[in-house]
Amino acid sequence: MHSEWRRTARANEKKEVRGVDIQEFLSRLHVESHNSKTGGYICRCPACDGSDANLMVNCKPSKYGGAPLIVFQCHAGCSAADVLNAMGLTAQDLRNRADK
Repeated sequence: MHSEWRRTARANEKKEVRGVDIQEFLSRLHVESHNSKTGGYICRCPACDGSDANLMVNCKPSKYGGAPLIVFQCHAGCSAADVLNAMGLTAQDLRNRADK
């Protein structure tokens, strides 16, 4: 009986689907510079302990005509999951963007 209640409670949970665009993504970071030629941003990585600008962020067009993709890489070696976690985001937040 108790496990049936848990399944019902989980099925009735509403998950917030926020979606994050490039401007909101960048607003959660300390942006050091912007390269107008490539459109990329050099930011301080929120997952790193140092104050060096190791995080490269860019926005690429989708192959399938959908919303642009946010791509990022920490050159100090932080994983994408660690960076997103430090920003209070998940990979799902990046996928749940509305096409604009």
